[in-house]
Amino acid sequence: MNMDLLMAAAGAGLLALLVGLLLLTKRRARGRAAVVVDGSAAPGTPAPAADKPAPASGHAPLWVDATRRAEAPTTSGADAQHLATAQRLATTEALRQARQRKADDAVRLAAQRQAADRERAQAPPPRVRSVPPPSRPMALLPQSPPQPPPPPPRRQGPPTVLLADDSKVVRAKTGRLLEKQGWRVLLAEDGFAALQALETGTADLLVTDVEMPGLDGFELTRRLRAHPQWAALPVIMITSSDDRHRAQAMAAGVNVLLGKPYAEAAFLAQVQQLLSAPVPDLALN
Repeated sequence: MNMDLLMAAAGAGLLALLVGLLLLTKRRARGRAAVVVDGSAAPGTPAPAADKPAPASGHAPLWVDATRRAEAPTTSGADAQHLATAQRLATTEALRQARQRKADDAVRLAAQRQAADRERAQAPPPRVRSVPPPSRPMALLPQSPPQPPPPPPRRQGPPTVLLADDSKVVRAKTGRLLEKQGWRVLLAEDGFAALQALETGTADLLVTDVEMPGLDGFELTRRLRAHPQWAALPVIMITSSDDRHRAQAMAAGVNVLLGKPYAEAAFLAQVQQLLSAPVPDLALN
């Protein structure tokens, strides 16, 4: 960009110089004409003949007018020639500057391309990260079906029955019935109390009601089935409507569903069976 400005300024200066020379030439020509008109010969100009007397009227002699008429076309033609020469030189200079700018741009672009090529040649090759071949997959071995969790270990002494019911009367009545059979009984007033009893102690069987505040019998059973230690604990559920709760009890993991009212002998038989035998499927009574 700076080189272009310098070249443009040089061209303008050259054009101004040519115009100045032209104006100087015109002034010199006018000066020579004025000297002739005044009657004095310019340096290097031959003087008029002596036998041409000046007229008495006070006007310039006729030979002066003839000289002026003879020199006027010559001076005008010289000015036009100088002007044409100046215009031709200015046009030539402008074309030369344009060609020079074009050549400079081509040289600059070539230098930039060469520099880019050198940078690419000197740049280190990209590192190729080697990827290890995929390992051979191991043959899938046949797996045995998952085994059910083992029942909780039995303590020494009589079996323990955990009774969860929000009714104090039911807890007292059913608790005495189980204790008469020689079993140990733990009482819980709702599902949360039953979970706390299992955390602090152990049980061999859970007898729970369906409807209890806070944590009902279904949710209590589901939490036991999700716990590794109590997943195999037998569960007897007491409900007032066994038909309505049958599907939900099966989904929760209840072993025996008893509807109210139930016979005490049938209830004790179910307790005895669950305490002395492996965990059976859901039985409805």
